[in-house]
Amino acid sequence: MDPYYKLSDKDNSGFAIIDHEFELLINRIYQSNMVLNVDKIRRAYEIAKYYHRDTKRKSGELYLYHPLAVLEKLFNDRFVDPDVLAAAMLHDTVEDTTYTLDDIQRDFGHDVREYVHAVTKFEASDAPLAGSTKKISQEQTDEHMLELGQNYRLALYIKLADRWHNLHTCQKMSTESIKRNVSHTKRVLIPLARKIGCNVMADELLDACFYAQHQTEYENIKSQQLDYVKYSRKGLEKTISLIKGVADNKAEVDSHFTVPYPFKVRKDIREKFPNANILRPDLFSFFEYRPYVLLFVKIYKPSEKSLHTQFLEICKDLIANNTITIINEPDNSDVQSANIAYIDIVDSAYYNRIRVIIIAKDDFYRYRNPLSAQCNIPRSPGALNPEKSITVYSKDGHPIDIERGATVLDFAFIINSEIGAHYKSAEVNGKPVDIDYVLQPNDTVLINKCDTITARLEWFRVLETKTATNRLILLLDCKIMGN
Repeated sequence: MDPYYKLSDKDNSGFAIIDHEFELLINRIYQSNMVLNVDKIRRAYEIAKYYHRDTKRKSGELYLYHPLAVLEKLFNDRFVDPDVLAAAMLHDTVEDTTYTLDDIQRDFGHDVREYVHAVTKFEASDAPLAGSTKKISQEQTDEHMLELGQNYRLALYIKLADRWHNLHTCQKMSTESIKRNVSHTKRVLIPLARKIGCNVMADELLDACFYAQHQTEYENIKSQQLDYVKYSRKGLEKTISLIKGVADNKAEVDSHFTVPYPFKVRKDIREKFPNANILRPDLFSFFEYRPYVLLFVKIYKPSEKSLHTQFLEICKDLIANNTITIINEPDNSDVQSANIAYIDIVDSAYYNRIRVIIIAKDDFYRYRNPLSAQCNIPRSPGALNPEKSITVYSKDGHPIDIERGATVLDFAFIINSEIGAHYKSAEVNGKPVDIDYVLQPNDTVLINKCDTITARLEWFRVLETKTATNRLILLLDCKIMGN
């Protein structure tokens, strides 16, 4: 770190708690083995701390907590490109401090500069907007963000995460400011999230809007949801275990379950009980509203049949003996993707309600966050030159063009994601080689796979091509989130 960006020991002492939180996050990033340049993120943190050092949020906490929360949100949502993560940490520096885009270019390079540039808003005092209204400056900011977002799409997610955190920490903002942010979120950012396929983030933003405007109602629903799960946990776990048992090799059933967003709970209650008092401490029991938990079922090999039909076939024995009962088969018209469906079931023994989200396994990651699969993970020393390629041959003599410097593991993933996922060993020109063997022109490659072997996080250290890296991202479950 340049001495210029170092705080004095006295000034730095005030950041002890947040420094500790940052180190906890950095440890998680290290343990994931998915981010190759953690030093870039650490440098971004130190620069953000230096420039935001005298700033506090309206809540009274150090401003640095906000960019750190945005950074953590992106990492939790499976972004692993250090440029994107560094930009998340720096996203307010140009807007709120004397740190400039040229400074970012010098310290971090062009991509980080453009990510930050895309999410830096125009103020009414900025030329050429001098004298314009806040509404006009906001419109100009949106146009600027969308224009740059065409080439730097990952920056859009930084903006979504920024707003998500702001809505969850807006208690000290004026009612007018909250109303304005909620309106802009619903009018611009949520449709944007839907358009780029980030359905989960769109729902999270809707939920954050509900929290911002109705915090007491939100917390009441959340509290009663958690009480319900605590009371019903054993029965829920037993039912989920039975579904996992019949799914066998047909589908992956989440080993955990979660509660729906409070804004959706509120919507359901309003539809059934228009005059319901959402603040009642016995809301669920009084209105006979039976809450539900969510369970994802990811179909391994979807057929031409509808997803909910495939789920019914998987669970046909449980349905036949009344272990579970189908209580609702929605038309799924409110689902944003044709590759996802849901169905409501009740377990007969405990009468717990479960909403089963059914989705093709390959589509699950794209549904949760398709942008994270586009992360341009930086390559290790000796990085490939994408303009140069070599020709190698499969075991049957078929020629395959591959980037110069690619490993045999790259080769496995480029042939087929399933072969890569179950990579066991490789032979080149009839001889066994290590997993990180770099292919040479005219090599003949044989990949051996084993179905009991599954993709591993440490393989990111071996892969050298973007195609193979993205395929590994799609195959791995959300391990970095601890799920």
